[in-house]
Amino acid sequence: MVRTDLAVAGAACLLVAGAVVSWGWGEQGGREVVTALPGITEVRLAESAGEVRTRYEPGARAEVRQRAHDLLGDDAPRHRVEGGALVLPGCGSGCSVDYEVALPVPVPVTGTGDSGSLEVAGMKSVDVETAAGSVGVSGVSGPVRVHGSSGGIDLRDVDGDVDVTTGSGGIDGEDLGGGTVVVGTDTGSIDLELTGPRVVRAATGTGGIELGVPDEAYRVDADTRTGSQDVDVDTDPNSPRLLELSTGTGSIEVDH
Repeated sequence: MVRTDLAVAGAACLLVAGAVVSWGWGEQGGREVVTALPGITEVRLAESAGEVRTRYEPGARAEVRQRAHDLLGDDAPRHRVEGGALVLPGCGSGCSVDYEVALPVPVPVTGTGDSGSLEVAGMKSVDVETAAGSVGVSGVSGPVRVHGSSGGIDLRDVDGDVDVTTGSGGIDGEDLGGGTVVVGTDTGSIDLELTGPRVVRAATGTGGIELGVPDEAYRVDADTRTGSQDVDVDTDPNSPRLLELSTGTGSIEVDH
């Protein structure tokens, strides 16, 4: 079922099933289509180009809100369902399409994004690759894997293991509870607050590293070619907890 329920002052709208709401965004219009989605078990990016927001919302009706921006006036839904997976594709050259997904149960978020930001809140796990755009992940109970070419990565309240990299952009993390945390960026700072790490590997070519960890003893392997080091934690060469930190240009700070 497709419905619309957004009206904007000054814009024409048709409130019937399958209708499209239009409104002005500068010189370019946007058209929104809302589709109910029962039985979704996965959200999958398929070379998406535009903003993607997906969230767990207890008690909500499962739905996707699609907003297209192009010059052709094609109002057809571009998303599709394949074997329980909600697939969010791009739309080719000369256009972009934004998606906002609300689901009453947490599911994995997977796939590949071409361009545009990605926000994931409350989902089961994340395993995505992005070409360009920022990534924000919060409230995820399972593992998070994000490999990006450019764009910052922000992680909040993640219980599973973390494996994130970006070619250009900072990496920030707070309340990271996974046992293994691996992060890397070619250009950008790394700032992490961890609650229960066993192994932490953080590397940046240009940028500082700041780490907040629980008050325990750690094996620490810190290296910076140009920059200072301030490691204010107990160290033990036999500790099962490892902090492996490296930056080409930038300082390294660790405390609890």
